[in-house]
Amino acid sequence: MNGNILWKLQLPGGRISQPVLSTSGDGLIFITVDDSFGYMNLGVGHMGWTQSSGNANDAKLLIISHTASSATIASTITPGSDALSEPFIVPDPAGGYLISVVGYDVTASQSAIAPPVKTLYACKPSGSLKFSVKLPQN
Repeated sequence: MNGNILWKLQLPGGRISQPVLSTSGDGLIFITVDDSFGYMNLGVGHMGWTQSSGNANDAKLLIISHTASSATIASTITPGSDALSEPFIVPDPAGGYLISVVGYDVTASQSAIAPPVKTLYACKPSGSLKFSVKLPQN
């Protein structure tokens, strides 16, 4: 490695997660993007979620493939959440691996002081959703 840029890829969204590399040797890269969510101060000891731009439920998991000199978004998964966690790789009991993310649905909470609705999504490297599970609000 000589420190030179090998390729660039334009990504959608205002907030971009750290990239996560596949551990299977297929060379895929996983990134989540959304339109800039954060906390707002609602007074002494109270914080709430806010959306600074964009549309609700538009967070995406990007599956990126690359060569030595170029990269492309191979698949885009839009599970229906306002924001997504950084992706993480988990073993698939059926073989191979899954890409998991936690979705945060701020608009479904219907209140700035209510916690967001959380959903665990598990996706296949091919770009399809394997399952989703609503998580407890605690």
